[in-house]
Amino acid sequence: YEWISSAGSTAVDSILITSSTPSLTLMATNDYGCTSLSPVVVSSDFTVPTLSFEGDSIIQCNESSTAIKAVTNAPQNSIEWTENGNSISALQDITFTKPGTYVAVITNLTNGCKQQKSVEITAQESPKSIEFEVVQPLCFGEKGNINWSQVIGGQGPYLVKVNDKIVAQNSDYPVVGGKYNIEIKDANLCTLTDEFEIFVPNDFSVNAGKDTTIQRNESCVLNAKSDLPFSAIKSIMWEPANSLSCDNCLKPRAFPDHDTEYTITIYDENGCIRTDRVWVRVKFEKGYIAPNIFNPDGNSNSKFTIYPFKSSILGIKTFKIYDRWGNLVFTTEDIPAGDPVYGWNGKTENRDMAVGVYVWVAEIEYVDNTFETIAGDVTLVR
Repeated sequence: YEWISSAGSTAVDSILITSSTPSLTLMATNDYGCTSLSPVVVSSDFTVPTLSFEGDSIIQCNESSTAIKAVTNAPQNSIEWTENGNSISALQDITFTKPGTYVAVITNLTNGCKQQKSVEITAQESPKSIEFEVVQPLCFGEKGNINWSQVIGGQGPYLVKVNDKIVAQNSDYPVVGGKYNIEIKDANLCTLTDEFEIFVPNDFSVNAGKDTTIQRNESCVLNAKSDLPFSAIKSIMWEPANSLSCDNCLKPRAFPDHDTEYTITIYDENGCIRTDRVWVRVKFEKGYIAPNIFNPDGNSNSKFTIYPFKSSILGIKTFKIYDRWGNLVFTTEDIPAGDPVYGWNGKTENRDMAVGVYVWVAEIEYVDNTFETIAGDVTLVR
């Protein structure tokens, strides 16, 4: 055999062709010197297959994977996917469940040419955490509040909801007692949820006691009670305090001189307060008591004076005693009521008066600053 070309001839059975040859002829010669010529047309195929990817290279925040398809123009091909040099698949369609750099090598089975291309798989970052402050209510009936300052991770701007109510950033949002869900949604609609609870403090009550009525110049005890343990009471305050034995105790003694409404306020350890009121009404029964007989020589009741009824008299302004003929036998001014020391001893000008009936006249001043002129008679005995 002899290969004949423009470059010359080569007497070999086979020849390596590295490029298209315009004219190539194979000549065969047998043992008798007879020859036969066969022209050969050489064509080349160095076409590299194309390679592209279809699909999303981002694993969405609400998905666990993403699918990629290798696309080529080579009708007869094979493909190999690798990660860090390790083969992971021989399929054109592949599903990725984690971020990384993946390499696809496609081979044109017709000419053996190859194409290589990499794809970077990333995972969309979701919000990781939210920084928020919960302020618990201190007192029963009050509201707590939540204030969120920032979201870590994800892509802003963020939408934050508390039980489906939008809450602005760095703004106190009032909430009553109970459990709450926080939902964070970023610009990519990636979400994060958290929760918190508002604890309602225990309530307590205070009872100032029953309304009561006392006589003027008397007193009574205000029996206040509370279901708050005494150890948890921070302070007690009564108002008005000027007619109480103490203004920081539960059971003060009250001695008002007129109708008075007292208010008790109890503070617990958190500064929470509860109040109640009680009336002490002052009944003023004024009057006097005048004996109708006295014995100046006796061991008791030896002097005659005017006594107050239920401490209603402030003082005796004038006190005069006359005999049956209208003669003044005793007079005094500005003496206390009910004190025999200042009364009449049955004498006039240091002379014992005769037994009999005497008339007395007095002007008294009551504790309510009213005046009354009173009169009567008393029998002197011995």
